[in-house]
Amino acid sequence: MKKTIAVFILLASLLLVSCGKGASVSYNEIRRRLDPATVFADGRSSSFTEVLTFFGNDGKPPAYSYSVCLFPSDDKAYEYGVVQSDGNFSLYAVDGRVFTKKDGKTYSLILMSQTYREYIDGYLSCENDFDRLSYRQLSSKKYSGGKTEVSYSADMTIALAAKYSSLGFSVGDRIIATYEIHGDHITDRVTYSLKKSDGTEKPFLCREFSYSEKLPELPVPAPDTAKVTVIFNYGAENETKSVFHAQKGCFLGISRGSIKSTFYTDAALSSVFSPDETLIEGDITLYAAGN
Repeated sequence: MKKTIAVFILLASLLLVSCGKGASVSYNEIRRRLDPATVFADGRSSSFTEVLTFFGNDGKPPAYSYSVCLFPSDDKAYEYGVVQSDGNFSLYAVDGRVFTKKDGKTYSLILMSQTYREYIDGYLSCENDFDRLSYRQLSSKKYSGGKTEVSYSADMTIALAAKYSSLGFSVGDRIIATYEIHGDHITDRVTYSLKKSDGTEKPFLCREFSYSEKLPELPVPAPDTAKVTVIFNYGAENETKSVFHAQKGCFLGISRGSIKSTFYTDAALSSVFSPDETLIEGDITLYAAGN
């Protein structure tokens, strides 16, 4: 899910091409302040939450909204924890364990082709296509209370126009990114708008940030685990076996990464694995076959 949504927190390397109206505000520095390592460096924040709201074709919200919360891991080996939620779906990645919750069921997720850090890296380094453009500053305005509003513009690329054509993106359009920042480049909000070649403009995404001294409350199951043995390339000459651990009392979920095999719960390959029907009560063996 996170890869399809793909608008998460990012340390971008974008160049401020030129300064527009108002005082120059470094785009690189704004983006650097949103990096988790920078957010948590001074110890003032224990968690960092981003709420993303996508606008409809009429430019009005919400077409879809979800939140992502980051926090330093208790176990430094794992570095960070993540919570993602949209009201219908929740994901918890905590101290090397990953859980998802949907329709009242909690799933313990085993990571078949990734480490824990690789799995959550999409949240930490992000894949926000709209932040990867070459922006130039349009304007900056200062308000009472220390708020500064800075707008940047970037030309639409052919690749971006093709990828988001369903949102009305076309070559010749521009992306307008407007940041509300406070003090030492602390971002409160970013609004992205699509400016058409005919001069019309409509927002399509708003990102709101908050910083807290508290950690999120996580309904994470107790660490009572069972072994999940997976036999890859079952029945073939290159058959291999891997052992994972999942939480008892949860349903079994799989993050397969690039693995395309079909998983079965029996050696006869007659019963296809279904996460919704696999409650973890003891050790489990899965048989992976096919491409």
